[in-house]
Amino acid sequence: MPVVHVRAAPFDRGDASPALQAIAIAVADAVPCEVGDVWCTFSTLDTQTVGTETRDGVGRIVYVDVWIRPRADAEAGPRALEAACRAAADAIGLPLEDVWGTLRPIAAGTVFAGGSLVED
Repeated sequence: MPVVHVRAAPFDRGDASPALQAIAIAVADAVPCEVGDVWCTFSTLDTQTVGTETRDGVGRIVYVDVWIRPRADAEAGPRALEAACRAAADAIGLPLEDVWGTLRPIAAGTVFAGGSLVED
């Protein structure tokens, strides 16, 4: 199951649920998988700086991390990452250039879930 973590400034948050729902749909379409198999979270960044400059408005960045198990389709992960970033930009109302995303492929034996290490 893909897991998407979004971090953004509080003024971007509003109610994060609609943004997370849009991201889940976009990722499910990109993988493809069932939308119910995509988990999304939102965390608020209290302060954001670039060097010594605090970013309260213009130039703020949204961070998107996509965790996904390797699949037979090797391009599923990159497609999920791009879909999540595009959906986050659209849902939060930021330019795509202000979204930074990372893909974290999850290998067997490196994730603890459901009470044990995930081995497949």
